Amino acid sequence: MRVEEEAAKEVVEELQRRSEEVEPFLQAGGVFVAEAQAASTIWGQGSRYNSPYHEADSASWFVYRVPALSYPMHRGTAPFIAGSGTDIEIREVGHPLENVIREAHRYTTRISDEVFHTSSSVVLATTRIGDAVAAEITVGPGLVLLVPTGVDRKGLLAAVTEIVETRARHRQEWLLPEEAELLAAENKLRQATRDQLKVMADRQQSLAALRASVINDNINIQRAIVYYENGTSATRSPKQAMQDLYKLVELLEGHFQGGEDKLAAELGVEKARFKHIKKLANQPVLDIRHATSGETVGADVAEVQQARDDAKALVQRFIEVCYEELERRKAATH
Repeated sequence: MRVEEEAAKEVVEELQRRSEEVEPFLQAGGVFVAEAQAASTIWGQGSRYNSPYHEADSASWFVYRVPALSYPMHRGTAPFIAGSGTDIEIREVGHPLENVIREAHRYTTRISDEVFHTSSSVVLATTRIGDAVAAEITVGPGLVLLVPTGVDRKGLLAAVTEIVETRARHRQEWLLPEEAELLAAENKLRQATRDQLKVMADRQQSLAALRASVINDNINIQRAIVYYENGTSATRSPKQAMQDLYKLVELLEGHFQGGEDKLAAELGVEKARFKHIKKLANQPVLDIRHATSGETVGADVAEVQQARDDAKALVQRFIEVCYEELERRKAATH
């Protein structure tokens, strides 16, 4: 963003002053908290050929003072990557910031994997697919906490205050044996939990990739999902929706090359799962009515919802059966 040259100059000088304070602050054991945001830049209008003279971005002033964050910069990438969403999953259970992060209503930036190339950086929370959105970075005796942009500031202040007070207690030079033992036990437990969560996260990513390959390699699964999504769309009338779900049942019968008995046997489900869908789809009139309305024609909301629930169960089971068949084929070739 272009601003007046004098304004840009003032920002550059202020950020330089702050930057010079970061390192001694952390070396003194300070706790530095920042919202993870992709850098934005301002520049002042230069005097020759409209070239910028003073330029500053919102992140470099502290990024270059934190080795884990500057590491990606030296490799030609950014520590913060633009990307927004609302699903946040906690990775460091029991951390003082857990509740604050869990209640965050959004994130607008992801943290590069390269930030976590050393043990000094710990992932506190991720997106649903595993990209970090919150982190704890140790810098000497200091601590850097990166949180999503959607956190509650009041709750964050209270949690950080607790962290600072706890760290102050732990920095006491003289500790009772029981205090030292408890501190060591806490650190050991946190590391063990962190290791277990890492194993689980890696497995989740592996299974997600496998699920995607199962779906992408099977055209009938893709068609089944489309029929289900159409049949549950709020833009479709109940009659249209039931026709889509009926097509889903027909697709599954065709895939297994049989009728209702064969479909029930192959999927391991009760016939009622799809007979109810067929019944509603074949009704001459399918106008949604509420059970207390007194009307005698049409289907009520509960019946249509039951059909949609049944369709979801059929698609889920279809994916599982296709996956099981794929695994059997793999085993047979080894």
